[in-house]
Amino acid sequence: MFSDDTRQKLKNIVSGIIIEEQTDTCTAVRNILCASFSTSTTVKKDFESKSIVKEEQVGFLKNYCANNNLWVHDLPGEDTHTPYTFLGFAAKEHSLQAVLSQPFIASDALADLADVKKLLAFNGFENTRRNDYLNKELGLILEDMHDENVIVNSDTLFFIDTVFYTISGETNT
Repeated sequence: MFSDDTRQKLKNIVSGIIIEEQTDTCTAVRNILCASFSTSTTVKKDFESKSIVKEEQVGFLKNYCANNNLWVHDLPGEDTHTPYTFLGFAAKEHSLQAVLSQPFIASDALADLADVKKLLAFNGFENTRRNDYLNKELGLILEDMHDENVIVNSDTLFFIDTVFYTISGETNT
C-alpha cells in the first residue's frame, strides 16, 4: 500500500509542485522545469501534440546540463532493473535522453497478473482494460503491467518498463 508520504509525492509530481526539502539532482531538474514551464497534465491522446513545448524544454535542459555539469559522456552498461537513480543527460542522435541507473534484481518466480491486479487495486488503481490501470485520486494511468514488465523477488513485485500518464478531469484513455 502507498504510504501517505508516497501519495503526497505522487500528487506533487502530477501537480507540478516544487519540492524544496530535497536536494538531489533529479528533484533539482524537476523543480527547475516546474518553475520554468507551466504544468500540464498529459492524457495519452494529447501526448504527441505537446511537441513544441517538448522542444522548448529540450533546449532549456541542454542549457541547464551545460551550466550544471549534468552531461553523461560514458554511459553505464545496461543491467536488469527497478528503482531509478538519475545520473544526468546525454545527447544521442539529435535527441536529449535522461540517463538513469537501476540495481539488478533477479526474479525468483513468475509474476502472477492476479497478484499485480490485487496490489494495484489495494492502492486505488482500477483495471481499465487488459494490463492498464487508472487511479483517479492520484490522476495516474499505468500501462504495460504485463508479466514481462513485473518481476518477483522474495514474494515482492517489482515493476519495470511500464508506461504512465497523468490525467486531467477526463478519465478516458
